[in-house]
Amino acid sequence: MQNSVEITTPSDLLGKAELFLEQFYVEQKLSGLAERLQQIKSEIQTTGTYFQRFEELEFGAKLAWRNSNRCIGRLFWKSLKVMDMRHLKTEEEVFKALLEHLKI
Repeated sequence: MQNSVEITTPSDLLGKAELFLEQFYVEQKLSGLAERLQQIKSEIQTTGTYFQRFEELEFGAKLAWRNSNRCIGRLFWKSLKVMDMRHLKTEEEVFKALLEHLKI
């Protein structure tokens, strides 16, 4: 059974972002949650979505692996190396990045 999150409205997105960011800020022992949530709320109101900072993206990837009960390798979730490739636009760029990833 696969877990999925369906987001249908901007308020749904904001609610999911709030839950995620609360966990992120608590586990990372960070301050500034209210300010970040205000930034996200403004961005969602303007664009309909928001852009995660690298640290949020990295935490989310590690959290997903950590919470993947059926994965026998999940004990190593802290060692996950996240490479942010959201800036890639073409198939060629993605292909080159995949080749580089295999080398690493």
